[in-house]
Amino acid sequence: MGRDDGGGLAGTEGDRAAIVFGAVVTSLGAVALLAPSLLSRRFALEAVDQASILLTLRAVGPALIAMGAAAFLSRSRWWVGSQSFPVGFGLLVVAGYLSLTTCLRDWMVDDAAITFAYSRSLAQGHGLVIRPGHVPEEGYSNTSWMLFLAAARWLGADIAVTAKRACIACGALATVLCIYVCHQLTDRRARFALLALGATVCLGAPFVIWSASGLEHAAQAALLAAIIAAPLWPRIERWLMAAALAALVLTRPEAPLVVAFVAAVLLLRDRSWPAIRAAVARYWPVVVVPGLAWAALTVFRLAYFHELLSNPYYAKATDANWFRLANFVGGGWSYVFGWLADARTW
Repeated sequence: MGRDDGGGLAGTEGDRAAIVFGAVVTSLGAVALLAPSLLSRRFALEAVDQASILLTLRAVGPALIAMGAAAFLSRSRWWVGSQSFPVGFGLLVVAGYLSLTTCLRDWMVDDAAITFAYSRSLAQGHGLVIRPGHVPEEGYSNTSWMLFLAAARWLGADIAVTAKRACIACGALATVLCIYVCHQLTDRRARFALLALGATVCLGAPFVIWSASGLEHAAQAALLAAIIAAPLWPRIERWLMAAALAALVLTRPEAPLVVAFVAAVLLLRDRSWPAIRAAVARYWPVVVVPGLAWAALTVFRLAYFHELLSNPYYAKATDANWFRLANFVGGGWSYVFGWLADARTW
């Protein structure tokens, strides 16, 4: 396959990419414009104005159609972009994501209020309590997000506004990293298929809703995307991966499982003993740095809350047993099938 002087995909391949992406985007725009209720039903949340959702979708529809038409008419350099990133497609997906989040500009999930309360108490000098005078009890499950919001409150910012804006920023970053990773595949057909799949996920209702929820989900998505993208930057791969995993450990209680999985993948790609030893010598920070973060958090939890396990264990997993560990999604397989049936991303 040829490449032009600017590093973009040349000739026929770029034209095909523009046609494929243009067709997909134009179709999405037509659905948003002509049948917005098909999409708005997925946003059927309490305290969310359905009329504003329909209005937003109808406004997004013509914009998507216009962008799809531009893709048909564009040349390969702008649309496909450089070898490292598809500029036009990436801008379109990010713009679509930001547009869809406006449907939820006045909504946040109820659980976010718990984290807000702890952040406010900490910033006001009352400690990690849900309200002043309450006994210290770990009622949140997102330590780094709580600390971030407490710092914002201490600096004089509004917690809810900061949470909403930070969520959208992290969601946009996760979207960019997702498109970037999908574009790195060398096989052209696989690259196009994954770009379309990545765009569908980032513009789908589950990601849009939870990344705008006021909780840590968007930050979690950005950290996971950074972990996946890290091998594409060999010079900083292990330290970027280690830092992202450590931040994830301080954000989500199940993150040690992610650390173990990533370490297993890195160490066992070549299962010969010399290769494993070389991988250990290279990737030890990927295990040690998040391990230290987890140990520090555990020691703090024991000292402050006098508990060894995090809040989600007592809230959701007290009836768990070793047999149910085979289903590590926690809510039973109905959680997975229910998401597929209810997502309406089809």
